[in-house]
Amino acid sequence: MKNYDYQFIIIGGGAAGFAAAIKADSLKIKTLMISGGKVPLGGTCINVGCMPSKRLLTVAESYWNARYSKYDGVAGSVPDLDFKKVVESKDALIRKLQGKAYAGTLKFLVYVTLKEGDAKFIDEHTVEINGPASAKATAGGEKITGEKFLISTGSSTFIPPIDGLDKVAYLTNIEALSLKELPKSMIILGGGPLGLEFSQIYNRFGTKVTVLQYADKIADREEPELSDFLKKKLEKEGTTIYTSAKTKGVEHNGNLIKATVEVGDPASAPPSPKATEGRSKATAGKKEIIIEAEKILVASGVRANTQSLNLEHIGVRVGERGGVATNEFLQTDLPHIFAAGDVVDQSGEEVNLKLETVAGREGFVAASNLLENKGIKVDFRAAPHAIFTDPPLASVGLTDAQIVKQTGLVCSCRTLSLELVPKAHILEAADGLIKMVIDSKTEEVVGIHMAGARADEIISVASFIIKHRMKLDDIIENTFIFPTMAESIKWVAQSFRKDVNKLSCCTE
Repeated sequence: MKNYDYQFIIIGGGAAGFAAAIKADSLKIKTLMISGGKVPLGGTCINVGCMPSKRLLTVAESYWNARYSKYDGVAGSVPDLDFKKVVESKDALIRKLQGKAYAGTLKFLVYVTLKEGDAKFIDEHTVEINGPASAKATAGGEKITGEKFLISTGSSTFIPPIDGLDKVAYLTNIEALSLKELPKSMIILGGGPLGLEFSQIYNRFGTKVTVLQYADKIADREEPELSDFLKKKLEKEGTTIYTSAKTKGVEHNGNLIKATVEVGDPASAPPSPKATEGRSKATAGKKEIIIEAEKILVASGVRANTQSLNLEHIGVRVGERGGVATNEFLQTDLPHIFAAGDVVDQSGEEVNLKLETVAGREGFVAASNLLENKGIKVDFRAAPHAIFTDPPLASVGLTDAQIVKQTGLVCSCRTLSLELVPKAHILEAADGLIKMVIDSKTEEVVGIHMAGARADEIISVASFIIKHRMKLDDIIENTFIFPTMAESIKWVAQSFRKDVNKLSCCTE
């Protein structure tokens, strides 16, 4: 057997990489983790993704609610806002959490060595590391051999080919989380989870925000009822949203950034004091508008961080946006190289989940298959996701359209207003909704989708229901705590059996 420097080399120090490292350490396998790129140890989520953005969302919610109280007898006021201090406090929190969850964890992994730098494959079993960890950087980098490899380099913002975009100082999530001065206005390219969360953060702090969504609805992977609900809520708070919007060009106009946008249905687009109609004689249903703002944020999706890995050289296929092609066991074209996390190509999948929790699970599964030949798969069927706006959207399982496509039958679905849930009235949040999708033949619950207060917390209960293939009666016969928002799951299950408008508050 050939002697390698390491039995296992993990390229990437995020959620997937750490899950794999913990698994390898438990097996006493000599492992090297290479952490590089623009993001510190721990990857996107902890440093420049879900954790810092949720901190800012929470602070923005507190600031907004202080100004606009929902409750009678509590007068709103305009509290002082020190935006720079808000950001600095967020940074301090992230440093603390990152140090504990990642740098701190490494201390317990006795079989895992960390090197910082950017790796690329020289051949199927050799990588070259360039960066601060390489003692031979001037000589072309440090070359290290490994028996088995995991690629878990994550993803970063996809920059769309918009004319002039590369000539303006656009923001990505990294810069948008680090601004020390609150901009007066901002254009956001993209109406998915990232764009919508940032739109609410900045709008609630006082920035005039315009969202440009290329698809015909925001949050376009969600059920239409959820997307429509959130659009109305954000617009009511003051955010301008254009759907079916194609950004044709971007340029500087003095101290502002000017975007030329073709909107698909201008009659339905909301008025914006920052937008002026152009003189275009476009075809019916399309019109050009000009939008100007101090900042422009790109939130139009992600691409895998594989450009510098030299994967094509060793025969590992990548997709259109750089995602590594794998089989159902997360194995690449080479049997000793696996991939996990955001770097995996999901372009052909109906379920496309770029989530830290999914990355962590994939890291564990990939390591188990690669190091122990377990032959296990990731169960995406019960993986929940959420958009952490206020109110949040959350979803798990199949949508209405997906079950129809799979079965060819009309969806057996119920959509229920949260007006029926007593806790929603306590929270002054009765305008949300919950939708349940079942298999019409077996009555197995295959999808639950929510828009409303605490949906991001309740969805984990729904995930458990999907995971364990529960049926309607399993839910109906269970006792829920009263009053809670989680009761909404029982309410919507009951709606398949009876007219819930005629039930008492405990839904029996």
